[in-house]
Amino acid sequence: MVSLQKSSVVFSPNVSGDVRNAITNVLGMPEVASQGKYLGLPTIVGGSKSTNSLLERVKLKTARPVNEL
Repeated sequence: MVSLQKSSVVFSPNVSGDVRNAITNVLGMPEVASQGKYLGLPTIVGGSKSTNSLLERVKLKTARPVNEL
């Protein structure tokens, strides 16, 4: 289970404001400039994804009932 109160979203500088707003609204999480470090390691892990496919994946995952995840 994800704790929405403890979660936040970080975006690349290349992501437009409209897309940022759409994603943060769908997820119900605030945007932060940097996640910082945890146990001395960066908390951001992963590679680049296209903005459109990421937004579609977010929409699909948030549209399903919780018991289907």
